[in-house]
Amino acid sequence: MVLGLVPAIKDRLETQAEKLANDWLTEHKGAIKGLSDERQEAYRQIRETSAHLLDVDLARPNTWMQPTTVREANGTERDLPRFERHFVCDDDGLSPSTLVRRGRRCFRLSCSRRE
Repeated sequence: MVLGLVPAIKDRLETQAEKLANDWLTEHKGAIKGLSDERQEAYRQIRETSAHLLDVDLARPNTWMQPTTVREANGTERDLPRFERHFVCDDDGLSPSTLVRRGRRCFRLSCSRRE
C-alpha cells in the first residue's frame, strides 16, 4: 500500500509540505528580492500556488512598451493624454493612456484622492 493514498496521511503530508514551503519562502524573502527578475518571478509563481493566501510583492517593470500617440482614421497622429501618479510613467512622471473618455475620468478621480 502506498502511504500517499491513505486520505489521512495524504492530507497530513500536503499540510506539512505547504507549511515547509511557506516557511522557507518567508525566511528567504529578502534573498529572493536580490535575484534577477526572472528568478523572482519563478518564486512568485510558487507562492501563488499555495493553498493559503501569502503576500506577493508587486513587481515594478523595468521596461515596457507603451503607446504615446494614436493614429486617427484620417491618418493623422496625435499625442495621447498623459496622467500623473501611475506606476508605469516616463521621466516626467507621466503615463500616456489609451483609455476612453469614461476611463480617463475614472482614472483622474482615483488619482486625485490623497489616500
